[in-house]
Amino acid sequence: MPAFAQGRFPRPIRFATAVCDQSGFSEPHLIDEPKCEPDFVAAQVAHGSGVDAGAWEAIRDTLTDIWQTLSEIPENLAWVTRLGVLTARERFGTLSDDEQAELDDMRQAVEGRVEEIKEFWRDFPETAKAFAEYAYAVETRPGMVMEEYALCRATLAQVEEAARDRAYLNTLIALNVAPAGLATKLLRRRGRSGDTSNPERLRDELLDEAEDARRLPSDPDWDIIDNPGIRWGGPIKEQGGPWEDHLERLGGLGERSPDNFKTFDFVDLPNRVATSAKTLDTRAPGYVDRPSRIYGALKRYIDQIDQFEGDVKDGLRAFPEDIDLKRLELAIPDNTTPEQFTQVQRAIDYAESLGIDVNVRLIQ
Repeated sequence: MPAFAQGRFPRPIRFATAVCDQSGFSEPHLIDEPKCEPDFVAAQVAHGSGVDAGAWEAIRDTLTDIWQTLSEIPENLAWVTRLGVLTARERFGTLSDDEQAELDDMRQAVEGRVEEIKEFWRDFPETAKAFAEYAYAVETRPGMVMEEYALCRATLAQVEEAARDRAYLNTLIALNVAPAGLATKLLRRRGRSGDTSNPERLRDELLDEAEDARRLPSDPDWDIIDNPGIRWGGPIKEQGGPWEDHLERLGGLGERSPDNFKTFDFVDLPNRVATSAKTLDTRAPGYVDRPSRIYGALKRYIDQIDQFEGDVKDGLRAFPEDIDLKRLELAIPDNTTPEQFTQVQRAIDYAESLGIDVNVRLIQ
């Protein structure tokens, strides 16, 4: 979790209709949170953890078809780890001249290997170009994410993920994985086909992944939908009610729970899924003034989902043993700021740590 400076206001600031209660309607209560203060020690730790995790993941994925001896793996792991450490320290301006020269040599080695891989695809120049574009985007993403973290526009989890992705790529390069196998591993790891028998498809998948790697951490790829009738900042039921109605019309969430049913607005007992519907007006003054309060508000609701003890109302009976998957369907305005998006992402990361799925929709 990111470290934040401690401190509180003398009196809690409260705003009506800023967030929704456990039945999906607005609640005039604002959860206070300390102002965001980047913790660069924690960021370096997260980066280092990502490097270690990415390197070991690549080694594990390669052991089944690796041609080199196992005795060579520690040396390659040390090389990748050293590359990650020097790269992180360069960003903080703590490299000596000798270390900078060492880092430059290591980068040249990576770039040389990328050129060899491009040469492998020489009969398909667009695929070769796409691979180089992808490799560059992954290589530069950790620096971009760290810069965004310094501005409170990225989370520590995103810092770690970017470092992990780069270490995974660099480890495969250090292990001299064959170009076709390297591309396949990189893309399948991201849920793509990695089909090297189809160069055009491979090119498109590499370009899509390069675009994702260039995306700012605070520019999430969430669905944007037309306003289903949500009245931001309006009377209580006019903010949360239309969102629940919209979700019910979409279907697939099971039975809509009775009014005042605890925590969940939809319960699908046959599929053992329970869903909480929430709206959060990120434009409310308290969230504009201090975006970190968004995390506090969402964390409270995530905790309620996690700690659900069961309820019985109007014929609907649901208890923890009836539910395998808990979900949060969240609606926020599409003009939410980058700093606020980051706080929503923090809440998503927290929910994932508890096994709770979060789906965010941006409302036009």
